[in-house]
Amino acid sequence: MTVAAFLDDLRRRGVSLTASGETLTLRAPKGVLLDDERERLRSEKAAILDCLRSEAAAIDDGAPFPLTDIQQAYLIGRAAELELGRVGCHAYREFDCTAIDLPRLEAAWNRLVARHPMLRAVFTEDGRQRILPEVPSYKIELQDLGADPDPQATLLTLREARSHRVFDPERWPLFEITATRIGERIRMAVGIDLLVADAAALITLFWEWGALYEHPERALPPIAGRFSDHARHLPQPSPSDRAYWEPRLDTLPPGPDLPRLPLAGPPRFVRRSLRLDAPRWRALKQASARHGLTISAVVAAVYADILAAWNRRSHFSLILTQFAAPEGMQGVVGDFTSTILLEVDQTGATFLDRARAVQRRLLADLDHAGMSGVAVLRDLRRRRPDVEPVTVVFTSALGHPGLDPEAPSPLAWLGRTVFAITQTPQVAMDHHVFEEDGALVASWDVIEALFPAGVVDSMVEAYGALLESLASGNGWSGGVTLRTRDRAPLLSGPPPALLHGEFLRQARETPTRAAVIAPDRTLDYVTLDQASTRLAGRIATALGGAAAARDRLVAIEEPKGWRQIIAVLAVLKAGAAYLPVDPSLPAERRRLLIDRGEALQIDPEWISETLDGPLAELAPAVDPSSLAYVIYTSGSTGEPKGVMIEHRAAVTTVAEINRRWAVGADDRVLGLSSLSFDLSVYDIFGPLS
Repeated sequence: MTVAAFLDDLRRRGVSLTASGETLTLRAPKGVLLDDERERLRSEKAAILDCLRSEAAAIDDGAPFPLTDIQQAYLIGRAAELELGRVGCHAYREFDCTAIDLPRLEAAWNRLVARHPMLRAVFTEDGRQRILPEVPSYKIELQDLGADPDPQATLLTLREARSHRVFDPERWPLFEITATRIGERIRMAVGIDLLVADAAALITLFWEWGALYEHPERALPPIAGRFSDHARHLPQPSPSDRAYWEPRLDTLPPGPDLPRLPLAGPPRFVRRSLRLDAPRWRALKQASARHGLTISAVVAAVYADILAAWNRRSHFSLILTQFAAPEGMQGVVGDFTSTILLEVDQTGATFLDRARAVQRRLLADLDHAGMSGVAVLRDLRRRRPDVEPVTVVFTSALGHPGLDPEAPSPLAWLGRTVFAITQTPQVAMDHHVFEEDGALVASWDVIEALFPAGVVDSMVEAYGALLESLASGNGWSGGVTLRTRDRAPLLSGPPPALLHGEFLRQARETPTRAAVIAPDRTLDYVTLDQASTRLAGRIATALGGAAAARDRLVAIEEPKGWRQIIAVLAVLKAGAAYLPVDPSLPAERRRLLIDRGEALQIDPEWISETLDGPLAELAPAVDPSSLAYVIYTSGSTGEPKGVMIEHRAAVTTVAEINRRWAVGADDRVLGLSSLSFDLSVYDIFGPLS
C-alpha cells in the first residue's frame, strides 16, 4: 500500500494527521490504530510528512476538493426549481456604532482573509470547492445618507436587498461587508454564505476580527488544521452507526405537519426573538439538573411541545444542527455543521415525561452521529420516496466552548446589534438558542408567508410562556395545556379526495341543515345537493357525456349568491372544471376568457329549473388528479394567464383550514370573495364541508 493510500485508509477510520515543520501530529480514536500501523508511522515519518506537504501545496495552489454532506445539501437546496430553493444559506447581521475606524476595520478583515483559506473559497460547477491562492484586497463599501431626505426608508431598502442576498458560489467573495453613515452613526452590515463558515466559525471570525482591530500589531496563534483536510478525508459511518439507523428508516416519521399555505415567490425569512433573563434562565437550568436533564434536552422538548400543539400528529422528526469541529480542527474556519434527525413523540402524560423521552433519544442518536442527518435523510428518501421532507430545524449553541454564557457577545465590540437573520434552503422554520450575559436568547427564523396569519406569533408566545412556567417550577408534572389539537379537529383522517367530497357527506348525514343562506333564499343540504345534481346532468350532456367532461371548462357567469354555488357544485359533479367569469367584466373580456378556455356556457334557465324535477344519473370520470377549476390572473402585464388547480391541491388547503381553526357545524362563514379570486374556494367549500 502506497503512503497516500495508507493515509487515506487511516483518515476514513477517523485518524487525523497534520504536518507542522518536521512534527507529525496524530489523533486517533481509541483502539483504531494497529501495532504495525503505529510502526509504519514511525519508520516512514519522512515520507508521510512529504505526502502531507504535497497535499497541502496542491490545495493552496487551487486544486479542487470535495464538499461535505452539509455543503452539498446547501448547494443543491438553493436550486430555483425546488419549492424552498432560491435562497442561500446566509447569515446576516447589522450593527450600529458611533466610533469605528473603517480603514483599520478593513485591514483587520483582510488579515483574516489571508489567514483563513475558506474566506478565499469558491465552488466549481462540477460540485467541488477550491481555495483561491490570491484574491484582491477586500474593500468595505461606505454609503453616506447625509443628504438623503428619508434615510430610514433607504436603510430598510438596503436591508431588504442585503439580508436575502443569494451569493453566486462560483464567484469570490462569498461575504459582504458594508457601512452606511447616518449622521454621527455608522450602520455596519455583515453577511456571509454559510457554505464557507458555520456558526462556530463565525464566532471565531468575530473574536479574531475584534482582536486584530483593537491591536493591529498582534500576531494570532497559528491554526492547527485546515478545512480542506477535513473535507477530503471524511470518515465513513461505522458499521454500528449504520446498524443503528438502517432499521429505523422504515419507521422514522416525517417532519411536523404544521398549518401551511402555498408559497408565492422566493422564500423570505423573518425573525421572532425572545429573551429569558439571567435569573429565570439560571432557575430553569437548576430545575433541569434536579430532574436529571440537560438544559439542551429541556429546551428541545419545549420546542417539540410547541410544534406538537400546532401539529396534526405528536410523532414527528426534527433536524438538529451542531457545530463541533473534529479533534485537531478547533479554531479552523469552515462549515463543520453536523446534523441529527431527531425523532420525537410528544404523547407523554407530563412535560417531564416528554423531556426525558427527548433526552433518551437524543443521547442514543448522538452515540451514532457518525452517520449524519443528511445521510439518514438521503437514505430515507430512497427507501420511502413519498415521505414528507423535514423542514423544521433546532439549532443549539448552548454549551459551545467559544461562548462564555456569562460574558457579552463576541460581536459586541462592533456595536449594538439592530437586526439579524439567517436563511437556509429547504428549511421553513429554524429555531436557534444561545446564552449571552447569563440569559437565554431564543430566535425563530421563519418563512412567515408559509403559515396562516398569527400562527408564528402564537407559537413563539406559547414557547416563551412554557419556558417561564418551567423556570418558576410549574409545568413539569402537569398535563398538556397548550395543545390546540385538543380543539376537536374536524378531520380525524386524511382529507377527502375531491373538492366537493365533504359536501356530499354532509348532504347524506345532515340533509335538512342549512347549507347556504342568501338574501332571497335559504337552501338546506339536500336541496342544494339535488339542485346541483340536476344541473350536473345537463352539463354532462352538453359536454358529450360524463367521460368527455373530464378537464373540460364550464364558464360560471353568475354573481355571488345561491345560484353561483349550485353552478359550481354542478360543474364538479359533472366531472368538469369551473371557470369563473365575473359578470361585471366588460363583454369583450368575458368573451376572451370563455374563448381562451374553450368553455361551455351555462344557460341561466338551467339553474332556475334545478330546484325541482327528476334527478340525473351521474358517473363522472373524476379523481384527485382531475382539474377542479381555472382562475385567470388580472392580466396586468397585458394578457391574462390561467392558473389550473387540481382537486387534491385545493382540497388539502380547505380541509386544513377547517381543522386548524376548528371550523364546525355551528359556525357560519361570510362568503365575500369574488369567484374569480382563489379565496372563494374556501368561502364555498370550507363551510359546506
